[in-house]
Amino acid sequence: MSLYNDFVDVPMMADKKDKTRLRIYYDASVAGGEVAALGERAKRVLVLARKSLWEAYDFIKQGAQSQAEQLKLDDGLRYYFAITDGPTRAQDETTIQMTLVKTLTGLCGNQYYKVGALPSSQGLKVLGSVSYKVPDVKKPSKPYSNVIKLKPDDADDVALKDSPHRRMGAIHLLKKTLMEDDESEAATTLIHEATHKYTGTADKFYVTPRFMRQKADLTFEGKSREKALSNADSYAHLVKHLTM
Repeated sequence: MSLYNDFVDVPMMADKKDKTRLRIYYDASVAGGEVAALGERAKRVLVLARKSLWEAYDFIKQGAQSQAEQLKLDDGLRYYFAITDGPTRAQDETTIQMTLVKTLTGLCGNQYYKVGALPSSQGLKVLGSVSYKVPDVKKPSKPYSNVIKLKPDDADDVALKDSPHRRMGAIHLLKKTLMEDDESEAATTLIHEATHKYTGTADKFYVTPRFMRQKADLTFEGKSREKALSNADSYAHLVKHLTM
């Protein structure tokens, strides 16, 4: 990571005067002439991600204000979380709200991103990633690192055998992700990675094109409400569904 945008001020949200700071590091796949454009795009994507997270949180918290909004919320919860009307819905909505607001809170701090090439994983095209390790309190943390504590229902038991704590690294974004024509796609990826970094979500499953075509019930292929509530893509695509 030899190239970087030095710290730049980023509006908290599109209609807010408060600002935070963003610094981006680039790998060798990024040419010097691309840095300025990528930096400007990252600023816009960050503002859109913050705005969308707030709007989705508020949408669920305030409740639907019309029949159309109610249908939209019901569809989103069913598509991405396998949640329907039932005894757990109120608690599930609270869990979703807490995850969204924790993610937003994290993204409203100063941001450090790494941009460039990313490896593929299990045959899937990776658009972003967040590295982590079990923290060693004796070692100083990087300015972009944060520590989270996983709950047993957030990860497999094997992931918790050493320690429930994770020191999360910087958010990595594929260069192509930032340069998507539709900035909502890049914002959705950023939200996905931010739920990993700030709340400890896992990659239980992905919202693939095939998933979107079926869009009937998350219970197909073993995708359950329990998995969805700790799944990064479920949160990212619910936000997109409700606000973008």
